[in-house]
Amino acid sequence: MNTHQDNYRLFFSQCILCKGRTKRTQGICCECERDLPWINHHCPCCFLPQEHDHLCQQCSAQTPAFQSVSALFDYQFPVNQLIAQIKYHDKPVYMAALAELMARHVSNAPKPDLLIPVPLHRSRLRERGYNQAEILARGVGRQLDIPVQCDLLSKTRATAQQMSLDRINRQKNLKAAFECSPYSAQHVVLIDDVMTTGATINEACQTLREQSNIANIYVLTLARTSQLE
Repeated sequence: MNTHQDNYRLFFSQCILCKGRTKRTQGICCECERDLPWINHHCPCCFLPQEHDHLCQQCSAQTPAFQSVSALFDYQFPVNQLIAQIKYHDKPVYMAALAELMARHVSNAPKPDLLIPVPLHRSRLRERGYNQAEILARGVGRQLDIPVQCDLLSKTRATAQQMSLDRINRQKNLKAAFECSPYSAQHVVLIDDVMTTGATINEACQTLREQSNIANIYVLTLARTSQLE
């Protein structure tokens, strides 16, 4: 085995959270996995974490462009810190562990025709060097043997950082920001790392509906915030 492979195995012999030794290939030990902020009660449509399992106010007021969302975690410690390390501190290697968890989470669900990562604009992709949603999608697709299409949906307009905007301005910020190539499918899953107000996800799904022939669009994210604003 070469040095690069040795270093890869050595890195994943430690849990990426507690740094303790683990034999699990995904890099998160059993103890830390149990302590992650798994979502229990949520809106059945957008997966907003809440104290009950009824439709949230937003989904009751307006039908979204997707069928439903599934998420693993509430966007809390340590998931929020892991995602920040991946996105802003050049740690995409952590995505292997999270993609493993995501694949196990949906392994018994009906298999879609296609996985589609939420795209980055080329300027943001050039700045970061990778799209974390694409890494997730490729990891899940490889483990569950589902095709991944990374050039079907594109972000054609650079937009302001969503985290700096409220819900209304997030929607305005993303208007007509995506484009989609013609495609026909019965069942696709859009993959992203974090869903906050759902503005990005909804705009991407709306583009897929308007510009392609896709019957059912579902969403899979690693984390879901508990605030809509």
